[in-house]
Amino acid sequence: MSAADHDEEQELEVVATFPNRVAAEMAAGFLEGEGIEAFVSLDDAGGAYPVLQWLQGVRLLVAKEDEKRAREALAALQATPLDEKDVPADD
Repeated sequence: MSAADHDEEQELEVVATFPNRVAAEMAAGFLEGEGIEAFVSLDDAGGAYPVLQWLQGVRLLVAKEDEKRAREALAALQATPLDEKDVPADD
């Protein structure tokens, strides 16, 4: 869901900025899995200039009341090391 589709009366907070839409959408999906509604906001001229994602960043937004929980969830995700079973084997 995009930030533009969100109820305009609810305040949104940026909890992270990513270098591209794919990374931001993955983080949004993670937060959604944690029960936190998340929105991706970017300005890349409707996809005509994707380099703007890298230059300006892609913002991940959540409702103000979910900000602390979202930041904690993202921090825990970053701090979690990959187990060997999570890494594909080289065959």
